[in-house]
Amino acid sequence: MSLFNQKNSTMKKVIIMLFIASLWGSLFAQQGLGYENDSKELTTGQNKYTEIEMNLVDQFHFKYWSRIIGLSFDGEYIWCSDLVSDSLLAIDKNTGEIIKGFPFPVNSSLVGLAHDGEYLWASGGQEIYKIDPDNGTVISSFIAPIPWATNASITGLVWVNNILYCTYTGGFSSRIYGIDVYNVICVDTIDSGGISSPFGLTYMEGFFWIHDYAFTKILKVNPDNGQNEGWFPHHYYSFYSDITYDGEYIYCSDGFCNIFKYEFTDTTTSIRKELNITFNESNFKVYPNPVQDRLIVEFYLLEISGATTEIYSINGNLVRKVISKKHFTTGWNRIDIAVTDLLSGEYILKLFLKNKIYNKKFIIKN
Repeated sequence: MSLFNQKNSTMKKVIIMLFIASLWGSLFAQQGLGYENDSKELTTGQNKYTEIEMNLVDQFHFKYWSRIIGLSFDGEYIWCSDLVSDSLLAIDKNTGEIIKGFPFPVNSSLVGLAHDGEYLWASGGQEIYKIDPDNGTVISSFIAPIPWATNASITGLVWVNNILYCTYTGGFSSRIYGIDVYNVICVDTIDSGGISSPFGLTYMEGFFWIHDYAFTKILKVNPDNGQNEGWFPHHYYSFYSDITYDGEYIYCSDGFCNIFKYEFTDTTTSIRKELNITFNESNFKVYPNPVQDRLIVEFYLLEISGATTEIYSINGNLVRKVISKKHFTTGWNRIDIAVTDLLSGEYILKLFLKNKIYNKKFIIKN
């Protein structure tokens, strides 16, 4: 695979500023934010956050001149951005092998990455790009509709509940913003005062997880109130790291040539198994019912998962295989199905999810 070199001086300046800001943040941490007597409690002001135990299970090492920052999982591969070759790369999540890639499709270094189940979303400076992962084509772009400060830049992206959430450096940097990308408006603002310098961003089991480059730690943030509820240390001391989650492991870049793969310890894994229900059948909706032209299917996931939907006759015969995807995102997922070509009558919509089948009956009235 060929590597590409097309530098963006503005982004280089941002990275340098991040380095300087992180040094300042570390000094600030010593004055009032940081550890308390080398314990496993992180303090920010009057608040204390307990360390979450994690195991480092693997490390993917790229050639030494790489600068791997942005990360996102598409259901099969881990996508990452390399700021030296100016490339977007898809790697095997088990081996770290580069499977495919293409040069940045814009004249900007892409830092934050997210995947919506079909397309990649990438941030470059204050702009967000929708990218076709098959060929690297930019489908659309817009300036993020959030309050901006001088020299601010988006650093982390994650797709949750059909909303693109982001963190950025500069201005109100302790905030997480939710963007409706279809109408290009800001629809959610989460103020987390316990974060001094957010960079990477992911969503896992109902919480945001943010890499704070002043502490070089991953912080767990409650989306309902912005409160920090725990943290774990990044294995490598890095100022600009992104993070992503594949439903089992957490992956963290180090801003250099490594991606670190973490798992929960046995203790936290058992807690997760007790608390985490991948799918709640009460959050599986099919409407309108009866339907005339378009049937809407919605289901809510607490973690990334593949799924297949099919329509059967009331007698159990397959009428149509609607969709099969390896990656549906956390939160609400929606499928629109045209049914005008089907005869009036009673049908069954089947959702195949993690070796289980969920059924909903519906009626077509033409």
